[in-house]
Amino acid sequence: INTLPDEGLAKPEGKIADQITTITITGSRTDCGTSANKASGAKIQVGDKNGEDVTDNYDIKYVDGTLKVTEATATLKITTTFLDKVYDGVVIDNPIVTYTGVGGESIKTADNVTFKYYQKGESGDYDIALTGAPKNAGDYKVVASAEQVANYNPVNDEELVFTISKRKITIKAADANKIYDGI
Repeated sequence: INTLPDEGLAKPEGKIADQITTITITGSRTDCGTSANKASGAKIQVGDKNGEDVTDNYDIKYVDGTLKVTEATATLKITTTFLDKVYDGVVIDNPIVTYTGVGGESIKTADNVTFKYYQKGESGDYDIALTGAPKNAGDYKVVASAEQVANYNPVNDEELVFTISKRKITIKAADANKIYDGI
């Protein structure tokens, strides 16, 4: 509570100053936004809460305050360290991500995080957008994006580059021998 410097509370010489001993504050805010914080019902007593009630001697003006809750910072992180593998004909699994808010609180990821996959093109950039996770040999990038959730700022996308290597096989023609027969 802040008292504004009009004339202030009375302080008779040699005595204890009047004190605001009771006040009612109404206003609260949990989610992002603003709302009024209102003071009312002040009780002023001489010296302390055991002193004479002198509230009627004051012309009290109540001025609303403002409660403001701003968005917190959330973090999106791909925790899978690599997706590299040798071609096996199976679509790559989405990486594991954490989407955390205040105090490391987990923000539901299944509904809030999407993955987009890109293949490295001839230019050397990951500029070929895929319709889903890849399974064929090549160089890729996955981009994890999170939708903004209430009470948090938007998060930056997280990227992971990986390679599906060509499976190595050796094909050997069979050895054959024969005696020359003209054919």
